[in-house]
Amino acid sequence: MDLAPHELRENLVRHAHMPPWLAEHVVEIQQLAVCHPESPTDTVARVLGREPRTLDSFLHEHLGRFR
Repeated sequence: MDLAPHELRENLVRHAHMPPWLAEHVVEIQQLAVCHPESPTDTVARVLGREPRTLDSFLHEHLGRFR
């Protein structure tokens, strides 16, 4: 779900109990990532000797650790 910056900030403070200064920092980082996306590289494949996996794959593989 895409949230406007002010909605994200409010949710981080209200629901994640994040201090306002940290929520503001997270919103700034999110805005930078949206405005200046990074291009994928082959670094993970070169270092690990295999293709990277998605966050969803990682979470599925380790679901029991997050319950």
